[in-house]
Amino acid sequence: MSYRLKSGEPIGEGVRRVAREQAEQALASAAAGDQPAAMRVHDVRKCSKKLRGLLRLVRPHLGDRYRIEKDAIRIAARRLSGSRDAAVLLAAFDGLVKKRPGERADFDALRSALIESSGEVRRADHSEEQLAAFADELRDLLERIDEWRVDVNGFNAVGDGVLRSYRDGRTAMRKALKSSDVLDWHEWRKRVKDHWYHVRLLRDVWKPVMKARQGELERLSELLGEDHDLAVLHETITGSAAAAPEAAVALLAEIDRKRDKRQAAARPIGQRVYAEKPTALGQRLRHYWKVWLHECEPAGV
Repeated sequence: MSYRLKSGEPIGEGVRRVAREQAEQALASAAAGDQPAAMRVHDVRKCSKKLRGLLRLVRPHLGDRYRIEKDAIRIAARRLSGSRDAAVLLAAFDGLVKKRPGERADFDALRSALIESSGEVRRADHSEEQLAAFADELRDLLERIDEWRVDVNGFNAVGDGVLRSYRDGRTAMRKALKSSDVLDWHEWRKRVKDHWYHVRLLRDVWKPVMKARQGELERLSELLGEDHDLAVLHETITGSAAAAPEAAVALLAEIDRKRDKRQAAARPIGQRVYAEKPTALGQRLRHYWKVWLHECEPAGV
């Protein structure tokens, strides 16, 4: 199974093939009872995000089908988000306090408060039932994939989608870099993920170049994801009365330092990834596409 479009394959067929592969992988992960529920939830959510990325690539050609399927996948995946978000928050907290063993006792009350604050999610977190419900909805989607019609071929079938995600990411980056707003940085991360999925789908047009771009986008997404996790933790601690004031101040200062470090690392990667104007990137990718198709033609054609 490979998350990519293939040469010589009509775009519509390729899109449906990738969609089926991701849906079937998600169903297999949901049913893998020998794996911990947390791991299965993680794998299922990854497949869901890949499906949404695929839809965005061919969005202009799907009409109302795009909105229907995007909403269906989003609603199904939302069932699984609560426990994952709570686990990420606690992991970020534990990563901070383990480097301050002498102050660990000061943070025990705060950690307990974090667990309690996610108690509603945890009480509702019947992972097996949620995975089963997700699987039911995904089976319905799998039956509809044959209705995903993309009747345009060549770069025109994917060009508008990939450039839209790139343009949106470039705009989001500029806004985030001028802002200290957590939501702006989170929005940039979401748009980076869109472009990352599209580069993965198109990586065969020139593997060395596209794989390098894919790697930088993955690193950028990781940095922005860590920044967001820390920002959410900062907000949660600020709103908690459980920690000793001195301990909370020290922890918040450490979070700010880590966020500054991640944002500083993300900035140059983003500026390089989004250096080109969208039209220039489109022309370059179109040329890669043409060369790729010619390269893959049988000898003598």
